[in-house]
Amino acid sequence: MQGPGHLGARGPRPGAQQLSGRTKARTNAPRQRAWAPKTKTGCITCRRRRVKCDEIKPACMRCASGGRVCEGYDGRPRDHPASPPLGSAPHEASSRAIGSAPSLFLAQRPRTTLGPVGVKVNLSDMTMFDALRFQIVEVVAGSFDHAFWAIDVLRACQVQPAIWHASLALTALHQSQRYHAVDTFRRARHERLSMTHSTAVIQHVIALTRRRQLCRAERETLLLASLLLTALSTIQGDLPQAVMHAGNCIQLFHQWRLWEHHRSSATSCGSMLNADSIGAIIAHLEMQLLSRLKHINVPPWGSPGSPPRCTDISFDSSTDAYHEFQPLFTSLIDWPKANVYVGEVAFDEFLPVCKDLVVDARELLEVVRNGANATADRNAPPAFSFTMSVVEGLFWAGHGCRDPFTRRDILQIIKVWPRREGIWDNALMAAMLETSITLEENAWRSTPRDPTRSNKSIGTTMRFATLLGALCAATLATATPRTAHIYVQPVQGGGKPTPLAEFAYDVAAPSTAEVLTYEAPDLPDGTSTVRVGVYDVATKKWSSGTTVASVDNFSKGFAPNFLVSVDASGAVVSATLKGVQIDAGHTRDFGPQVVLLPEARGTQPALNKPVVLNPEGKREEPQEKTLLQKYWWVLAIVAFIAVSGGGDK
Repeated sequence: MQGPGHLGARGPRPGAQQLSGRTKARTNAPRQRAWAPKTKTGCITCRRRRVKCDEIKPACMRCASGGRVCEGYDGRPRDHPASPPLGSAPHEASSRAIGSAPSLFLAQRPRTTLGPVGVKVNLSDMTMFDALRFQIVEVVAGSFDHAFWAIDVLRACQVQPAIWHASLALTALHQSQRYHAVDTFRRARHERLSMTHSTAVIQHVIALTRRRQLCRAERETLLLASLLLTALSTIQGDLPQAVMHAGNCIQLFHQWRLWEHHRSSATSCGSMLNADSIGAIIAHLEMQLLSRLKHINVPPWGSPGSPPRCTDISFDSSTDAYHEFQPLFTSLIDWPKANVYVGEVAFDEFLPVCKDLVVDARELLEVVRNGANATADRNAPPAFSFTMSVVEGLFWAGHGCRDPFTRRDILQIIKVWPRREGIWDNALMAAMLETSITLEENAWRSTPRDPTRSNKSIGTTMRFATLLGALCAATLATATPRTAHIYVQPVQGGGKPTPLAEFAYDVAAPSTAEVLTYEAPDLPDGTSTVRVGVYDVATKKWSSGTTVASVDNFSKGFAPNFLVSVDASGAVVSATLKGVQIDAGHTRDFGPQVVLLPEARGTQPALNKPVVLNPEGKREEPQEKTLLQKYWWVLAIVAFIAVSGGGDK
């Protein structure tokens, strides 16, 4: 056994007590976790459970192994590393961050927006903008200048709030035309959306006009906004409003001389729109306005005495040809001012050209129908477009051509053309052309056949026509319709008479009587019968006979019918009410009706008139009149007209 002097029996080594104290002190000190960057890129399920996610997509393995449903990743960007703890040294914190960070953190990409700066864009606006890009641009651009609407206008939408709202208003109104007779709810929703954006357009335009000076981009904004407002008014059928906006566009274009901006490269800085495209659209509007509205004064393009001329440079595309041809076509409006009369048969030599035009127009009609509008409703109004008008050329061809079959072929194409090109409606153009054709084909009825007809005979005929017109006017004056008011009064309770209906009638034409106004009575509870008649408010008395009717005549499903009796002078004798059950399969007129019953004079006895008998003792039968005896007055009128209008030979 070893003694106390042995090494193992000796006391503790020097410093052992100090080491034990250090260990105890370290154990009692609060534990401090090592700093590491926190990540929040795990799946939603693991982050809710506060467990480490392996971030395997589309579903992490940690959720799959535990039989849980992985809710996926919300796609939020990673947070930047948190600041190191205050107690750590800077170099230690940086070394830990570098050692524990899996990769470098990149700055978040700026979020893109569809609308201009300062404009809140919701889901409906985004839907309308997508429809504008993929559907409406094709329709509005038409056959030419697609790049202007697909690039310049869409780029201006994302910069100028006025263009943004105007484009969405036009798109919503175009979309409402798709549900013309299919879905009334969707149509009303798109119309409300169009009205909201139209109001915003007007507010932005007013704000721009209040500025003292406008840059070129702001001028183009006002011009393009006016063009889009012209399209909105045209689609809505408000022709005076469309003409006003179109006139404003033309005046602004000439006042700012925007057609000169493409001549120098220095003026193209700060421009959003192509000046040639704007000029072609303005020229199209000028042609449509000046050819029919002579009171609009438009200054000439360029310097005085320098109309547009054809260029010697070859065209690179059909759009370049369109940019040059449209102003040239508009300048032809000044041609009739030369007073060059070429005669009515001058266009007969162009009849083969008109026939070829009809063939080409029919082929183009099939192309347009089978193109973007193949799925459109054939009964819907024509879609609006700013393109060069095909209907305009067909109209002038039908106006100058004298072949009746070719003219009617042109008229039929105009009626069914599925695109509204400009401010004039196709139905209006067809009506004007049809009226012109009718007047020209029937002109022989109103022109004198004898060119040597004297002024005296013409004056006699005019006096006879004046006399006949005066007699017709006097007849119409005596046949002025009268009006009467029907009142109703509860029999029980003794209430005051209240107005029930107002109707107009003519004793000479009883079938033309109609109800002007009708107001369902507000009867007190317990009323079962009412008194009906004509009541004089001034004397507070019934001016006609009254009848009693049941309140069931006002029940739902019954239409009130008034039976009114009048005397020979037109005064109401009595009025009664009868409820007629509505039959939707028989009629669509569910409103109140009035039936006029004029008093007819009965057969009167012939007093003090001798009775003539024949030799057989029977009454003598009157002999039937001949045709000449019956209609002698017709022959007299024909003879008078022949004598007074025949003229001198």
